[in-house]
Amino acid sequence: MESIFTNPGVRISDGLNVKDKLERLIADGKDNLVVISDFDYTMTKYKNPNGTHYGNTHLIFDHAFEKQDKEAYLEIEAFNKKYTSIEHSPYLTHEEKIPQMVTWFKKVHQNVIDQKLSRERVERIVMESTIKIRENVDTFLNLLDDSNIPLILFSAGNATVIEILFEKTLHEKSLKNAHIVSNRLSFNENGICDKFADPFIHCYSKNGFSLPPSDPYFHEYGTKQNVVVIGDSIGDLHMHEGLDRSGVLLKVGFYNNNLEDKKLFKKYLDGYDIVILGDGPFDACGNS
Repeated sequence: MESIFTNPGVRISDGLNVKDKLERLIADGKDNLVVISDFDYTMTKYKNPNGTHYGNTHLIFDHAFEKQDKEAYLEIEAFNKKYTSIEHSPYLTHEEKIPQMVTWFKKVHQNVIDQKLSRERVERIVMESTIKIRENVDTFLNLLDDSNIPLILFSAGNATVIEILFEKTLHEKSLKNAHIVSNRLSFNENGICDKFADPFIHCYSKNGFSLPPSDPYFHEYGTKQNVVVIGDSIGDLHMHEGLDRSGVLLKVGFYNNNLEDKKLFKKYLDGYDIVILGDGPFDACGNS
């Protein structure tokens, strides 16, 4: 536990509070714990060494489309940049961002549907993509599996892509305790993606209110009162809402943005108990 406080790639604004939470989590034990994590740019890397962004579970379809229609791709890229800036803006409220995110994600989904993709084509796109799993995610997943700790993956990305990535790149992981809640491709009788299955999830709706009352979280995991939330955005701070428990709530955030943006960085420090800098590895999540 002490290593988290001396790690130069970690920032903690209230060390005493975090120490207290960690001690309570340890005292209560693994049987009283649920982990809720984002996927894109949380379990995956954000930037490669040359400064360009790695892919995410939505963008890989845009990049595949680039090979077919460069002009249309540039329009999509400009559209995504506009709404990415809205998502990360420190000047807009949570409520102001929500309708913008709905517009953005509906357009993103339609772009995927318009490509008329088969399951085989989706698998090729995933395996040819630049998505890169963050260092030591596999160790973290093994720890959860070995300890029988449930993992809820809330993602505004694409569940189909996440499952392919786990199968192809983390194939030795059983993920028997993982529960993926995300947008999912739906294939028709001809094997072509023609819609997305419910629920519709954007970056400000991935929380407990997206789950039906029959979800395992409310039944199988119902006695587990402590929650660890892991994310990379301001929106991820709300993933536990609708899933509230009476125990410890520890929030760990990956800050993938520019440290010179002091207003945004302060929002992370104010919202997350532990902030991991510089596209760092997943060690801090497992070690804490």
